Amino acid sequence: MQRDWCDLALVVDAARGCVSERASIRIRVDDELEPIWADHDRIEQVFVNLLENAVSHGRSEDPVEVRVGFGSAPGVVEVEVRDHGPGIPLKLAERIFEPRVRGPSDAAGAGLGLPIARGIVEAHGGTLVAAPVDRGASFVVSLPTEPPEGVDFALDASRGPTAERTAAEDTFH
Repeated sequence: MQRDWCDLALVVDAARGCVSERASIRIRVDDELEPIWADHDRIEQVFVNLLENAVSHGRSEDPVEVRVGFGSAPGVVEVEVRDHGPGIPLKLAERIFEPRVRGPSDAAGAGLGLPIARGIVEAHGGTLVAAPVDRGASFVVSLPTEPPEGVDFALDASRGPTAERTAAEDTFH
């Protein structure tokens, strides 16, 4: 992974730009959200997977809602991706994170997006869970804002300190 400080709101917005039905996605961001120490491209992939699932499997009249905000504990940020479609049966709520297990939908897919997304989030020290809701499906990603203890920034950030990046590279972070 190529970790660096990332603005999570920008990562989620970039992911929305990759989704075919991006107009049906509404994003709300808490003020003064801390940056996270993460691989921008891998975290963006997580949200592309979640947003694509929400617009394809959770079709409804209502938009997909995304909340980017503070987590339940200090030093944690959370992103909830919620649709208002048919939802996920309770018996599948944890199994959908297994490869090739899919919910009850006619939408195309191999059943690999959620397992991949969870693996990326866990590699960042976070969690990805299906949260119970009255209607639709809700996925919550929790990520730490700080790198793990003992991380050598010079070794972990393969592109070097922020001050040494070019302006073109900064547009992606």
